[in-house]
Amino acid sequence: MGELPRACFVAGKLAAHAEFFPIGTNDLTQTAIGFSRDAVEGRIAARPGLEIGVCGEHGGDPDSIRFFHRAGFDHVSCSPFRLPLARVAAAQAALAA
Repeated sequence: MGELPRACFVAGKLAAHAEFFPIGTNDLTQTAIGFSRDAVEGRIAARPGLEIGVCGEHGGDPDSIRFFHRAGFDHVSCSPFRLPLARVAAAQAALAA
């Protein structure tokens, strides 16, 4: 299980020898930023109206774009070659909503 940042960095190498690779998000969060979800839940301040987005190749993936739209993200960013498909997927997600 990928529970440490290092495991995530070498996931490609581990995948060659594994039959599955779950990600332990609670442990990963604890080791990456030093917080336990349980210890800080509800105590991290939020700012209403803050725009959120995602950057990376999954920002141009149609399935991901639909998820981000349903989750309330304001924008996605992707590489130029994915841009036409991302625009169509974003329009379809907006129309479906």
